[in-house]
Amino acid sequence: MRVSDLVCALVFSLVAAGAHAADPNGRYHIIGAGSVKCQQYSQATDQQKLFAHTWMAGYVTALNRATPDNYHIVGNTTPESMYGMVGKYCADNPDTSLGIAVHKVIEHLHPNRIRKSPN
Repeated sequence: MRVSDLVCALVFSLVAAGAHAADPNGRYHIIGAGSVKCQQYSQATDQQKLFAHTWMAGYVTALNRATPDNYHIVGNTTPESMYGMVGKYCADNPDTSLGIAVHKVIEHLHPNRIRKSPN
């Protein structure tokens, strides 16, 4: 095996392992806008929602980078549609953190992900 192949295999295995990283109980620390409760998000001002939407975009981007066999984890879903889905989830689950709500929506959209760059 060539050194470059070995390095690629090592990097892939580290990224794949990190995609599901959490503590032994499946928990992980959420920072930023994702740490607020859904009830707060549902009652947020437009400016506060813009901040939360920026956090969501960063979360999706991080998953796009860290998830194997993936180019865009939410497929052809527009950001606005995803935000609407998160809003609905939050309305139904006000005590859940926004970060968990976002991840639940992404899990729902994951089967329709885009696996390869169109370019």
